[in-house]
Amino acid sequence: MKTILLILACFSSLATAQTPARQQIESHNTVYGQELGKPLTIPECPVTRHKKTAWYTDISSAKELCFQFEGETTLVPTNGEPLGNARLRLVAPDGQLLGGVTEAEVVDGKLDQLSFTTAGTTDQEHMFSVLVKKYGEPTTKKVKHLENGYGAAVDGIFSEWSLPDVKVIFMGALTLSEGKVIIETPRTEKVLEPKL
Repeated sequence: MKTILLILACFSSLATAQTPARQQIESHNTVYGQELGKPLTIPECPVTRHKKTAWYTDISSAKELCFQFEGETTLVPTNGEPLGNARLRLVAPDGQLLGGVTEAEVVDGKLDQLSFTTAGTTDQEHMFSVLVKKYGEPTTKKVKHLENGYGAAVDGIFSEWSLPDVKVIFMGALTLSEGKVIIETPRTEKVLEPKL
């Protein structure tokens, strides 16, 4: 009987020790509280209506994370209806988003890809460290020498994380002043593969 209790105690402590690692893996596909591969749970940004037209209320006064349809100036609000396939822009109060323009791709009602711009060489080291903290060391990392038309040169960090549930692409400096982060489901990558 003591042997059985000892074995149960070992399995219990092993399960407890593995719980944080499992939670860390599950959080890899969550960005801004939104889980990739699942329906978007944030609301549409406030809409102003006048007669038969509608437009997004001033986005600079966003009080919470919300979405708006990309490129739409007049629109028909979703009124809580599920999203099918859509390209969205995420809007939030100042300081809540990691980068600049933040876009989301919804396919079959599920968040498939999230991307945002960065400030290029100005913040690439910081952004890279944020990604390493969340996703671990990258699968690949390259440093490319960049130069603008005036001869100013800098090194740009280009990295990828290929995890079972998410792929992260970090382009630290597409130009001296702009970079990009793309976080997507493995499904997105397969959909975008060229067909031969």
